[in-house]
Amino acid sequence: MGRKLLLEHINVPGINTLAVYREKGGYRAVEKALKTLTPDESNR
Repeated sequence: MGRKLLLEHINVPGINTLAVYREKGGYRAVEKALKTLTPDESNR
């Protein structure tokens, strides 16, 4: 069975808070899209 991305950090204490979520990599893809990708790159 493949890796369960959605539930990967479900047992991390405080994962429902923004600080802990970001500490575990939450919003990393959004940050990259907003800060570094051009419109052409984001359509790939």
